[in-house]
Amino acid sequence: MRAIKTFNVESVARKFRGSIASLRKIRKATYLNIVCILAVVIVAATLRSMPLRWGFYLSEFDPYMQYFITEYIVKNGFTSFFSWHDTTTWYPWGRNIALTSYPGLAFTTAVLYRFLHSIGVEVSLMNLCIVFPIILGTATCLMLYIFSKELWGRGVGLFSALFLAFSSSHIFRTAAGFYDDETIG
Repeated sequence: MRAIKTFNVESVARKFRGSIASLRKIRKATYLNIVCILAVVIVAATLRSMPLRWGFYLSEFDPYMQYFITEYIVKNGFTSFFSWHDTTTWYPWGRNIALTSYPGLAFTTAVLYRFLHSIGVEVSLMNLCIVFPIILGTATCLMLYIFSKELWGRGVGLFSALFLAFSSSHIFRTAAGFYDDETIG
Protein backbone atom coordinates (compact mmCIF):
# COMPACT_ATOMS: atom_id res chain seq x y z
CA MET A 1 0.00 0.00 0.00
CA ARG A 2 1.23 3.47 -0.89
CA ALA A 3 1.97 5.91 1.84
CA ILE A 4 -0.18 9.02 1.69
CA LYS A 5 1.81 12.24 1.69
CA THR A 6 0.92 14.54 4.50
CA PHE A 7 -0.01 18.13 3.86
CA ASN A 8 2.55 20.59 5.14
CA VAL A 9 3.17 24.27 4.63
CA GLU A 10 6.72 23.83 3.32
CA SER A 11 5.65 21.69 0.36
CA VAL A 12 2.91 24.14 -0.60
CA ALA A 13 5.31 27.09 -0.30
CA ARG A 14 7.89 25.26 -2.44
CA LYS A 15 5.33 24.63 -5.20
CA PHE A 16 4.11 28.24 -4.97
CA ARG A 17 7.67 29.58 -5.30
CA GLY A 18 8.18 27.36 -8.34
CA SER A 19 5.06 28.68 -10.03
CA ILE A 20 6.03 32.29 -9.27
CA ALA A 21 9.47 31.66 -10.74
CA SER A 22 7.92 30.29 -13.92
CA LEU A 23 5.75 33.42 -14.19
CA ARG A 24 8.87 35.59 -14.03
CA LYS A 25 10.18 33.88 -17.17
CA ILE A 26 7.26 35.21 -19.25
CA ARG A 27 8.23 38.23 -21.32
CA LYS A 28 6.67 41.63 -20.70
CA ALA A 29 5.43 41.72 -24.29
CA THR A 30 3.35 38.63 -23.55
CA TYR A 31 1.79 40.33 -20.52
CA LEU A 32 1.03 43.39 -22.64
CA ASN A 33 -0.50 41.20 -25.33
CA ILE A 34 -2.73 39.46 -22.77
CA VAL A 35 -3.84 42.79 -21.31
CA CYS A 36 -4.61 44.15 -24.79
CA ILE A 37 -6.69 41.15 -25.85
CA LEU A 38 -8.55 41.21 -22.52
CA ALA A 39 -9.30 44.90 -23.13
CA VAL A 40 -10.60 44.09 -26.62
CA VAL A 41 -12.82 41.31 -25.23
CA ILE A 42 -14.19 43.62 -22.51
CA VAL A 43 -14.88 46.38 -25.05
CA ALA A 44 -16.57 43.89 -27.41
CA ALA A 45 -18.80 42.54 -24.64
CA THR A 46 -19.63 46.03 -23.37
CA LEU A 47 -20.61 47.36 -26.80
CA ARG A 48 -22.79 44.33 -27.48
CA SER A 49 -24.54 44.59 -24.12
CA MET A 50 -25.64 48.22 -24.60
CA PRO A 51 -29.26 47.29 -25.50
CA LEU A 52 -29.64 45.80 -22.01
CA ARG A 53 -30.07 49.37 -20.73
CA TRP A 54 -33.70 49.07 -21.79
CA GLY A 55 -34.20 45.62 -20.27
CA PHE A 56 -33.95 41.97 -21.23
CA TYR A 57 -35.92 41.83 -24.47
CA LEU A 58 -35.58 40.11 -27.80
CA SER A 59 -35.41 42.64 -30.60
CA GLU A 60 -37.16 42.42 -33.98
CA PHE A 61 -39.40 39.55 -35.10
CA ASP A 62 -37.03 36.78 -36.20
CA PRO A 63 -35.48 36.35 -32.74
CA TYR A 64 -38.90 35.42 -31.37
CA MET A 65 -39.25 32.70 -34.01
CA GLN A 66 -35.76 31.45 -33.18
CA TYR A 67 -36.69 31.44 -29.50
CA PHE A 68 -39.88 29.51 -30.34
CA ILE A 69 -37.83 26.86 -32.18
CA THR A 70 -35.28 26.64 -29.37
CA GLU A 71 -38.02 26.30 -26.77
CA TYR A 72 -39.61 23.49 -28.79
CA ILE A 73 -36.29 21.64 -28.96
CA VAL A 74 -35.67 22.03 -25.22
CA LYS A 75 -39.17 20.76 -24.36
CA ASN A 76 -39.49 17.96 -26.93
CA GLY A 77 -35.94 16.84 -27.63
CA PHE A 78 -33.51 17.25 -30.49
CA THR A 79 -34.97 14.61 -32.80
CA SER A 80 -38.45 16.13 -32.63
CA PHE A 81 -37.17 19.11 -34.63
CA PHE A 82 -36.86 17.01 -37.79
CA SER A 83 -40.48 15.84 -37.77
CA TRP A 84 -42.06 19.09 -36.55
CA HIS A 85 -44.75 20.55 -38.77
CA ASP A 86 -45.86 23.83 -37.21
CA THR A 87 -49.50 24.62 -37.95
CA THR A 88 -49.46 27.95 -36.10
CA THR A 89 -47.51 29.68 -38.88
CA TRP A 90 -47.86 30.01 -42.66
CA TYR A 91 -51.61 29.62 -42.61
CA PRO A 92 -53.41 27.54 -43.94
CA TRP A 93 -50.86 24.79 -44.68
CA GLY A 94 -48.40 25.32 -41.88
CA ARG A 95 -44.63 25.12 -42.00
CA ASN A 96 -42.18 22.24 -42.02
CA ILE A 97 -39.63 23.66 -39.60
CA ALA A 98 -36.80 21.26 -40.49
CA LEU A 99 -36.94 22.29 -44.16
CA THR A 100 -37.40 26.03 -43.63
CA SER A 101 -35.13 26.86 -40.66
CA TYR A 102 -31.44 26.57 -39.97
CA PRO A 103 -31.03 24.33 -36.91
CA GLY A 104 -27.57 25.55 -35.81
CA LEU A 105 -28.61 28.42 -33.57
CA ALA A 106 -31.46 26.59 -31.85
CA PHE A 107 -29.44 23.40 -31.34
CA THR A 108 -26.40 25.27 -29.99
CA THR A 109 -28.50 27.25 -27.54
CA ALA A 110 -30.44 24.15 -26.47
CA VAL A 111 -27.18 22.28 -25.81
CA LEU A 112 -25.83 25.23 -23.80
CA TYR A 113 -29.11 25.51 -21.88
CA ARG A 114 -29.11 21.81 -21.01
CA PHE A 115 -25.43 21.95 -20.05
CA LEU A 116 -25.98 24.93 -17.75
CA HIS A 117 -28.91 23.18 -16.08
CA SER A 118 -26.91 19.96 -15.68
CA ILE A 119 -24.19 21.80 -13.73
CA GLY A 120 -26.76 23.58 -11.58
CA VAL A 121 -26.92 27.03 -13.20
CA GLU A 122 -30.55 28.09 -13.23
CA VAL A 123 -31.13 30.45 -16.14
CA SER A 124 -34.31 30.95 -18.10
CA LEU A 125 -34.23 30.06 -21.77
CA MET A 126 -35.40 33.56 -22.71
CA ASN A 127 -32.54 35.21 -20.79
CA LEU A 128 -30.02 32.82 -22.33
CA CYS A 129 -31.34 33.64 -25.80
CA ILE A 130 -30.99 37.35 -25.06
CA VAL A 131 -27.39 37.06 -23.83
CA PHE A 132 -26.28 34.39 -26.33
CA PRO A 133 -25.39 36.90 -29.12
CA ILE A 134 -23.10 38.77 -26.71
CA ILE A 135 -21.29 35.55 -25.84
CA LEU A 136 -20.80 34.52 -29.46
CA GLY A 137 -19.95 38.02 -30.69
CA THR A 138 -17.24 38.35 -28.07
CA ALA A 139 -16.00 34.82 -28.75
CA THR A 140 -15.79 35.67 -32.46
CA CYS A 141 -13.45 38.58 -31.67
CA LEU A 142 -11.29 36.27 -29.59
CA MET A 143 -11.23 33.57 -32.28
CA LEU A 144 -10.35 36.13 -34.96
CA TYR A 145 -7.42 37.22 -32.79
CA ILE A 146 -6.18 33.62 -32.45
CA PHE A 147 -6.59 32.92 -36.17
CA SER A 148 -4.92 36.17 -37.30
CA LYS A 149 -2.11 35.81 -34.76
CA GLU A 150 -1.25 32.35 -36.07
CA LEU A 151 -1.22 33.51 -39.69
CA TRP A 152 0.27 37.00 -39.52
CA GLY A 153 1.47 37.74 -35.99
CA ARG A 154 0.31 39.34 -32.76
CA GLY A 155 -0.07 42.86 -34.08
CA VAL A 156 -2.36 41.80 -36.89
CA GLY A 157 -4.30 39.59 -34.48
CA LEU A 158 -4.89 42.45 -32.06
CA PHE A 159 -5.83 44.86 -34.84
CA SER A 160 -8.24 42.34 -36.37
CA ALA A 161 -9.93 41.63 -33.05
CA LEU A 162 -10.16 45.35 -32.26
CA PHE A 163 -11.57 46.09 -35.71
CA LEU A 164 -14.23 43.40 -35.33
CA ALA A 165 -15.03 44.56 -31.79
CA PHE A 166 -15.85 48.03 -33.16
CA SER A 167 -17.43 46.91 -36.45
CA SER A 168 -20.92 48.39 -36.48
CA SER A 169 -22.39 45.70 -38.71
CA HIS A 170 -21.02 42.96 -36.46
CA ILE A 171 -22.23 44.76 -33.34
CA PHE A 172 -25.72 45.10 -34.81
CA ARG A 173 -25.95 41.36 -35.53
CA THR A 174 -24.44 40.24 -32.22
CA ALA A 175 -26.02 42.76 -29.86
CA ALA A 176 -28.04 41.66 -26.85
CA GLY A 177 -31.47 40.47 -27.87
CA PHE A 178 -30.71 39.93 -31.57
CA TYR A 179 -31.06 36.16 -31.38
CA ASP A 180 -30.94 35.25 -35.07
CA ASP A 181 -28.94 33.03 -37.41
CA GLU A 182 -26.22 35.62 -38.04
CA THR A 183 -25.15 35.31 -34.42
CA ILE A 184 -23.65 31.87 -34.90
CA GLY A 185 -21.95 32.14 -38.24
